[in-house]
Amino acid sequence: MKANIIAKKTLSTKEIDLLTRLEFEGKEIYTKEEIIFFCGNRQKGSYLIKKLLEKKRLRKIIKNVYLFIPMKAPGGKWAGNEYVIAKALVSGAKYYIGYSSVFNSYGFTDQVAQMIHVVNNKYSLNKNVGGIRYKLIKVLSDRIYGMETRRINREDIVFASKERALIDAFDFYGVKKGFNILTELPYPYCSSRDIARHNPRELQYGYGSSRGLCRAISRLCYSQAYGVFSGKAWSATKTA
Repeated sequence: MKANIIAKKTLSTKEIDLLTRLEFEGKEIYTKEEIIFFCGNRQKGSYLIKKLLEKKRLRKIIKNVYLFIPMKAPGGKWAGNEYVIAKALVSGAKYYIGYSSVFNSYGFTDQVAQMIHVVNNKYSLNKNVGGIRYKLIKVLSDRIYGMETRRINREDIVFASKERALIDAFDFYGVKKGFNILTELPYPYCSSRDIARHNPRELQYGYGSSRGLCRAISRLCYSQAYGVFSGKAWSATKTA
């Protein structure tokens, strides 16, 4: 029994050659077609993928997309970069990593995200990969804007910009808490006084400082919860 376990985990020469090539390429995520290309033919590539999955040197992310487990990883214990994996999960979609995944880095909250949120125009699902939870949120394509690209492990990963994250804070936390977060942010973002000296209709048309941000936020607030900037709430902030 012990001999069979050892034999199963032993890498063949062809498997080592493929792992060496994958490590040389320097990526974490590979598609089935890429691996087949490295192997020279489809039959050989498919066979080696199957064997490396069994020996925990590849981990399936989604169909025909795999996380490479480098040879230096003991016993196949390798998490991979969560943002690179997030990009792989929405392969072919327009997307950005946002919501609580970026709130802490932008200083909106002290809480560390317990889940990676990926806003995209194709997929809606929850998935666990290597102990990390991912939530794919499907939205209309015209809601995917205000993004920035960061280079991580030789991959271009798309994140919500700080301005986009501010708008998403309303959606994630609700209008009231989102408004409180907004008013506590320092210059050059909208302060409570910036908002208080204009009524919702004025902000909606872009008056005041930080015009682009105020315009986007006021549209959301005005359409979803006019009361945040009206009546007692608006009067209280206006006199602050």
